[in-house]
Amino acid sequence: MGMKQISSKLVRHILFKRHGVFLMTLFALFGFLLAITQILGQSPDYSDYNDFFDLVRSGGLDVLAVSRFEPGFSILALVLTKLFTTNVIVYGWIVVAAMLFKGWAINAYSSSQKIFFVVAAFYFSRYFPLHELTQLRAACAIALILVGAVFLWNGNFFIGILICASALLFHMSAAAVIPALFVAASKRRQVLFISFMAFVFTFAFSGILTGYLGDFIPMVDAYQAGGFGEDRPNPFAIQLLIDWTMIAVSLIMWDRLSLLMKRIVLLEIIGLAIFYGGIEFSVIAHRIREFYRLYAV
Repeated sequence: MGMKQISSKLVRHILFKRHGVFLMTLFALFGFLLAITQILGQSPDYSDYNDFFDLVRSGGLDVLAVSRFEPGFSILALVLTKLFTTNVIVYGWIVVAAMLFKGWAINAYSSSQKIFFVVAAFYFSRYFPLHELTQLRAACAIALILVGAVFLWNGNFFIGILICASALLFHMSAAAVIPALFVAASKRRQVLFISFMAFVFTFAFSGILTGYLGDFIPMVDAYQAGGFGEDRPNPFAIQLLIDWTMIAVSLIMWDRLSLLMKRIVLLEIIGLAIFYGGIEFSVIAHRIREFYRLYAV
């Protein structure tokens, strides 16, 4: 390949990354408008966040002691409620922050503009309504983990670990994902073995672990008292079958996958292994799978 071709590819790559920054900013502003107008309908969780923002306004830092929400999210809410007088605007700016972090990670992972648009479209159709417009704390935690993974997988371990650890301050479920970011497998049999052990460990110890965590995490304690979900998840739901199809194709074409894709497939399988292993604890199993599932975008 000649120098002109290399220079041309480099220029296109730089322009694509710059366009990505512009596009993710545009998408974030679009998300802000959807959040504050609630044109798609009010989120089932919005009233909880609205009450929480009112509590932050009246109680200040005391909210850290009386609220079940994690301290990172509480402090962010405290800052934003000082800047904005309307709760829905506070909600909207948190949506913007989560989307910018996710957009940055998608832009960093994408090798072309086509891939960026495909991933962004899939994210908007499947995850944006679920997280940014509903599970706001989870959206923030997932965004931080995505960014942290970019640094970790590029060798910046200290910064990556700090960013991933900060995700715990927004949602404790991030603790189930962070260790898996350090796991790499170059062979199919390694992936299958790791995933099988994740299933066995989850199946054997999920009851003991939730009982132990209930003594320290109020939300887990509340789940223990009220149940982990009324309905047992359908292990053969259509979205699960779609995920299994993607995994099967990836395993068949394993030798053609990049190192990044191998990491993503491993995370996807681990997430499903934990889901099936802890299916009796449906709320937690679903949430943990959501954290893992976003990597398959």
